[in-house]
Amino acid sequence: MVCIDYAPWGVNAPHTHPRVSEILTVLEGTLYVGFVTSNPENRLIAKTFQKGDVFVFPVGLTLYLFIFYSNLILFHLLMYCPANSNISPN
Repeated sequence: MVCIDYAPWGVNAPHTHPRVSEILTVLEGTLYVGFVTSNPENRLIAKTFQKGDVFVFPVGLTLYLFIFYSNLILFHLLMYCPANSNISPN
């Protein structure tokens, strides 16, 4: 878990998390996020998030973050779940 304070007009360049899912919660500010699907179309999906919004990036997708005009405070949670972990959904 990490809480990050980004400056206005900041960028978190395109990157991947090959072994974890990423969960973002916007605590303050406005955030533009995008990721590229892993299907044959490699389609870009992007959206603007405001305070209180939560977003999940699935494992292995290429993603980026762009911070608009105000400071941004994010709560990041990276979830590692190995394929053989036998985690129950209940």
